[in-house]
Amino acid sequence: MDDGQVDYLALFRDLRKLKPAARTFFTSNKVVAIPSLTVYKSRTVRLQAYEGPTDVQPLIYDADDGTERPAPVNKSEVVATKTHALFDLETREAIIEYNHRGAKAQDIAAVLGAAGRRLPRWRGLYIELNPKIDRAFVEELNRFDRIRLASIRLARPNVDWSDFSDKFTDFAADSDAQTGQVEMNARRGQSLSKTDGLVPAIREVAQADDSIVKNAVVRGVRQGEEAETSLTLHDHKAHQKVSARLDEHGHARDEDIEKKMRAFSRARRALRRRSQKR
Repeated sequence: MDDGQVDYLALFRDLRKLKPAARTFFTSNKVVAIPSLTVYKSRTVRLQAYEGPTDVQPLIYDADDGTERPAPVNKSEVVATKTHALFDLETREAIIEYNHRGAKAQDIAAVLGAAGRRLPRWRGLYIELNPKIDRAFVEELNRFDRIRLASIRLARPNVDWSDFSDKFTDFAADSDAQTGQVEMNARRGQSLSKTDGLVPAIREVAQADDSIVKNAVVRGVRQGEEAETSLTLHDHKAHQKVSARLDEHGHARDEDIEKKMRAFSRARRALRRRSQKR
């Protein structure tokens, strides 16, 4: 939003009132929909997203006779994968189930943003779901002895760009940018400073409670090593691996995966409160 801090509870209550068809986002080759969205008094939001390719019919293989056949679907149907998500409006964190095929964080953000812009109150709404960086990222960053390259891509936060870099802030604001990237390269055979400039800025924003980082990359040589290596945010997203009970169709049971997500959310809330007391 361009006009102030977002009231997320009001936003999701308004999104809930939309018809399921209004919470559907089409691209050239897939559809992502959020037909189920529930807002709870605990300031949490539960939703289920469906993602599937358009113009694709499932192929059925018969193991008994070695034959195959297409299974036609109606024009409005897609072969979809369901993804569960839980939003904690108190901590402003979203916990999203990972499926190799299903909707990803950026897909869910696109659906919610497009749906919100249908409403007069939220015409300027754009939603970014940035990855939460785990502690290992900074630990790995501190292991570098020489840093040849460092880059960071930021998403525009509420209400305005951060003061992480005055020049970067000015360029991004003047350009009315939604995301922006900074990349620095060391002189040949030298290292970027680890105490001033971009590298400590990456370290600082990586440890912030509310992430505005879309991606970060550091390339260089770590202590005790000779070969160059890369450190990327994609390998250090906060996550938890769980085993979900399956239903008779081989899909994760809604109540089981949502129970585990709520437990993870409560643990994240407690961690954040302890951090804020320090």
